[in-house]
Amino acid sequence: NTDWFYKEYSDGTIELYAAVRMSKIKCDHSTTTGTETAPYYSSNVVIHLPKQINEINSLQITAGGGAMVMCKDTSNLSMSYVSFSLAKFTKDALDTAYLIYVDIKGILSVS
Repeated sequence: NTDWFYKEYSDGTIELYAAVRMSKIKCDHSTTTGTETAPYYSSNVVIHLPKQINEINSLQITAGGGAMVMCKDTSNLSMSYVSFSLAKFTKDALDTAYLIYVDIKGILSVS
């Protein structure tokens, strides 16, 4: 649940912006098998978009709280969501809340 800001243009392009507070995320998976070493990453995180995008021209996702975004999935060109994982150099012991910033430019799907 978040407030999205977006601009729709007459040629079908759209710009979407939001700061999404995500809770219960834990960066506790180690990238090295059998040992506990950094960086640690989260399970897949999904943010649903308020508009269906047919083609992504630009996708930027950044995170607060010392986390970095990794593994953005842009393979699905008919998108109603974005998915990614977070990574940190310190392990999360508890579920954590992160502020995720999303900036998307693309072309709207024709309904």
